[in-house]
Amino acid sequence: MGQNQKNSSFLNLFLPMGLQSFFALAALLLCFSGGLLYKNIQQKNEQVTNRVTAESYFLTRMQQAQNAGAISVRSEGESSVLVILRAVGGDLYETRIWAAGGALREDFVSASQPCSETGGDEICAMQAAAFELSGALVEARFTYENGALGSARFYLEGGVSG
Repeated sequence: MGQNQKNSSFLNLFLPMGLQSFFALAALLLCFSGGLLYKNIQQKNEQVTNRVTAESYFLTRMQQAQNAGAISVRSEGESSVLVILRAVGGDLYETRIWAAGGALREDFVSASQPCSETGGDEICAMQAAAFELSGALVEARFTYENGALGSARFYLEGGVSG
């Protein structure tokens, strides 16, 4: 009978401690995996946001610049630069759009001002952007932070002159 009491007291002592340890470990694993899941969801959300921002921004800029001859594409260093020309009060200004320093950038400057690789405002995170003007079709190809590719096209109704 003494042996049964020892086994019973052993179970009464270690079984609850074992169960508590098991539940504590399960809770820690659940918190850790939940944290990783949340981090992955946040990264995917940021990637989608960058993609939508870049493509919407490009299309909005194209809609605002329907004037013939107002849009051109040129190379500045290693960057492809989309240029939208606008006359303000008799002076010529350019909206320049390019990717540099890990971001899609925009700068609104006098047409005579030289390009600055890291100047302008940051629109969204991006590795690279390439622009192409073919007749009245403007195409943008984007490489996002995670290496994913995206593109947007816009047909200029007013056409492109000379």
